[in-house]
Amino acid sequence: MKNIANINIDNLKFNISDFKKNFSFKNYILNVSNNAFGHGIKLIKYLDDEFQYVYTNNFQDVLNIKKYNHKIKIIYSGSITEDNIYDLVLNDVIMVIKSKDTMDYILSLKIKDKFEIIFSIDKYDFNGFSSKHELNDILEDIKKDIHINILGVIAKLNEKDYLDFKYITEPLKDLELVILNNENEKNKIKSSNAILLDKSIYGIDTSKRKLFDKNIPSLKPILEVNSYISKIVKSINKKKEVYYAVIPLGLVDGINTNISKVFINDKFYSIKEINDEYIVVIVDNSIKVNDIVEVFGSNNRLDYFIKDNIFNTINHITSIVSINYEKSSKKLKS
Repeated sequence: MKNIANINIDNLKFNISDFKKNFSFKNYILNVSNNAFGHGIKLIKYLDDEFQYVYTNNFQDVLNIKKYNHKIKIIYSGSITEDNIYDLVLNDVIMVIKSKDTMDYILSLKIKDKFEIIFSIDKYDFNGFSSKHELNDILEDIKKDIHINILGVIAKLNEKDYLDFKYITEPLKDLELVILNNENEKNKIKSSNAILLDKSIYGIDTSKRKLFDKNIPSLKPILEVNSYISKIVKSINKKKEVYYAVIPLGLVDGINTNISKVFINDKFYSIKEINDEYIVVIVDNSIKVNDIVEVFGSNNRLDYFIKDNIFNTINHITSIVSINYEKSSKKLKS
């Protein structure tokens, strides 16, 4: 017996399909940054034409994406340096440009291969352009280089921000990708023809409001972490038999102390203690050694317990346990 993380591809495809039924965009982009937030880049191997693009801020992800799906287009928003610029160009990776210095550096290289870029807009001038004049100067420089194609613009703007920054985005409004929406925003910005998706597609709900203010069905978690009962301890408390089960996953494995119950044999059981090496659960005499335990998953949702930094927990656990990719869905408890 061992601890294992199952990635449910059926649930992944359900979430994608469900999102598309409720929201209309020309292009859908899946964020797979940091090894798909711990779910593993390998999951893109099972995607057909659900996404036109994937997005990452990690160069190592770019190499792994090419390994599992060489057809899908990659948008890269990480650092662009002398160590990776030629690899990005040769692999037809779309680069996100966040500053004039980065664009000037690329132009200075006089690259002869054709490549595509996306401009990032940031009202705080931290992760993108906030000045129309600076952006216009760069646009004029790019016109002189026949090898560069401006594919789109990306920004995280709400409706008020959009009105304030429309003078910047207006010259770029007719591009192939106009990504102005965050999936947690209340309303869709009309000029946005594409959306970058992350938590929703992985079946994680950490927002306090409805997605774009629409009442859509609950998204299904694609990750299920299973363990097993390694030991049963019987105790007498006030002349009553009490059973404790030991699960060999603990704090060092990434288990979060906010998790208060587990799912065993179609029933929930309360957690008594979580320490560095294992979880202690209060059970009954129906539970046996080697019974499978759903620590979290479709029946015992992780986002019910954790709202902040949920991907830290996922990343930690999946870096330790084995990951299995499965297409068959289990019947959920009603």
